[in-house]
Amino acid sequence: MKLFAKENDPADATLLAEKIAEVGFRLVSRLRDEIRQRQPAGLTLSQFRALAYIAHHAGVSLSQVAEHQGLSMPSMSKVVQDLVVAGYVTREYVPGNRRALMITVTSRGAEIFDHLRREALAGLQTVLVELPAEERLMIEQSILTLEHVLAQLPNAHCAQERREAS
Repeated sequence: MKLFAKENDPADATLLAEKIAEVGFRLVSRLRDEIRQRQPAGLTLSQFRALAYIAHHAGVSLSQVAEHQGLSMPSMSKVVQDLVVAGYVTREYVPGNRRALMITVTSRGAEIFDHLRREALAGLQTVLVELPAEERLMIEQSILTLEHVLAQLPNAHCAQERREAS
């Protein structure tokens, strides 16, 4: 399948953007289904997603986690509180600012997250290992290109990605 046949053709670029979004949504949906089927460590999907974000962004605020998850502050506060009670994250005051809290994953939370992530990716890994090396290399090159494209998008999340990539 060759979608992007002509350079600088907006119609081809639109088709390619739609295909990237479609494949991305399908991948996320499949991984989400894997997580749901396992009911990992008694975590809800919202708790797992919050734990994943916190594991990758140590010292985040509640508002940052809520914004990333698309939840209200009260809803995210409940999700994070459940993670605190389970021993997966901690809430600590920001040094020098007793009004601000930062959320950090605990070693137990990091272990649980790593275990659940490996389980969720197991099916994908099984398929990928069977692909010829050339196809795996094409996927790797495509991922690098997509990361570059995402870093060029003008929105807050991509701006954060650009800062983290540098």
